[in-house]
Amino acid sequence: MLDWDDIRVFLAIERSGTIRGAARALGVTHATVGRRIAKLEDELATQLFERLPNGLRPTPAAAAINETAQEIDAMIACLAREAFALDQQPAGKVRVSMPESVAARFVTPRLPEFCERFPEVELELSLTNALLSLTHREADIAIRLSAKPPQDVIARKLAESPLCVFAAGSYLERPATRERWVQLDYEPAAALAPDATPSVTIHGLLAMQQALESGVGKGVLPCFLGDSSELLRRVPGAQPVPDLDLWMLIHPDVRRVRRVREVSGFLTDIFAAQRDVIEGRRPRGRSSR
Repeated sequence: MLDWDDIRVFLAIERSGTIRGAARALGVTHATVGRRIAKLEDELATQLFERLPNGLRPTPAAAAINETAQEIDAMIACLAREAFALDQQPAGKVRVSMPESVAARFVTPRLPEFCERFPEVELELSLTNALLSLTHREADIAIRLSAKPPQDVIARKLAESPLCVFAAGSYLERPATRERWVQLDYEPAAALAPDATPSVTIHGLLAMQQALESGVGKGVLPCFLGDSSELLRRVPGAQPVPDLDLWMLIHPDVRRVRRVREVSGFLTDIFAAQRDVIEGRRPRGRSSR
């Protein structure tokens, strides 16, 4: 009898094209993926992938079973969601995915309150910019900065999230010798200073915030990070520029679960209370000048 986990491995390889990519997607080891796909090939008595130096290439046999495997995958995912939706206990795990910068600024400071209000709920925060699959319950709730949410989920717009140019007060107040630009590795941020020559380029919002706070130069941050910092100000003359929106995403089936509703309501209240900050309407102190 075929093992469903082997079929999951097959589909992960189909999507990624490599054993390493499939292992990363499934959260298992390289060896596990290799062992399971070899086992599936033995059970089907056919080769599913050609082993090439740069990855794996599906054989005609793989192409023949791919559609059926995807249908099984969708049915298993639907069964799991429906079973989960029947659970109306106010206890258990709720998986929430969001960018680390959003979690650090808004959610983790409120965790003591969350634990007091929902002592039987285990909150699992996955801090990633990747959109985990809500269909396969890789997350129950996703908070995302996005221009447009996926079509197959319930999406609630929490706020707009503009960008602005910030620098530390220590940088702005010292005599200007040579202007230093810190480049956030994000195309809309680079567009705010197209002629600037970066002294430093940074991949990641929290590291970018810390670099600007150190006084190394000026650069672009979302207003919810720059305006919230005790050390940063908007550069004189800089105005917020529209960028992405902040969304809450929930699969329709999962929304019926009581603890998911309670966690989503808690998160909604957090972001509603901070909407002016997220949308750049509450600059800190002299940063508004």
